[in-house]
Amino acid sequence: MTDNPGFDSDGETKFDDVELGKESPVKNEKALEVAEKQKGPHAGMRKEDVLKYSSTPFWRGLRWTLLILLLLGWLALLGASIGLIIASPRCLPWWQTTVIYQIYPRSFLDANGTADGIGDFAGITEKMDYIKDLGVGAILLNSIYKSPDRDFGYDVSDLKDVNENFGSIDDFEALLNAAHERDLKVILDFVPNQASLESEILRTANLVALVKQKMI
Repeated sequence: MTDNPGFDSDGETKFDDVELGKESPVKNEKALEVAEKQKGPHAGMRKEDVLKYSSTPFWRGLRWTLLILLLLGWLALLGASIGLIIASPRCLPWWQTTVIYQIYPRSFLDANGTADGIGDFAGITEKMDYIKDLGVGAILLNSIYKSPDRDFGYDVSDLKDVNENFGSIDDFEALLNAAHERDLKVILDFVPNQASLESEILRTANLVALVKQKMI
């Protein structure tokens, strides 16, 4: 049976030999050893010591300096990011983001003074402000090339000239200038897949007779 310091061999209590509420001497010795170890160079600082040193002019100035440098660095990064976004080219080309207004010149507006009821370059030029106010960025013109007009202008006879029903080359250049002055792009409906029997390409290649034969 293990000896109990609070009882004698007969089972009688011996309160005189035990000091109630007093810690074991062994436990106190271990606590002292831990306290001695904490007194070394890496023991740390008390809250009071930290507050005392943190309020000195040197540390206060250092904290403010670092804070200002941090804010300036953040603002510099923000400005650089915005500058890169503004300076970098758009991800999509203009023709994928611009609103395009399609014009069939023949039925748009007759304004060249002939009163023939056929729309022309002068009519488009006259309405350029209206087109700009629509919020578009470009206009697409259906076939304007020289043609005998047997297929509404798509039987092209000369890709280097314009349909005389719409006006002259000078009239077309006036249309271009009016559009560019308003930051509008002009797109032409290029027709490479068909031609008139009067086309110089067919006549030069001696293909007119062959084409007529195939048509018959």
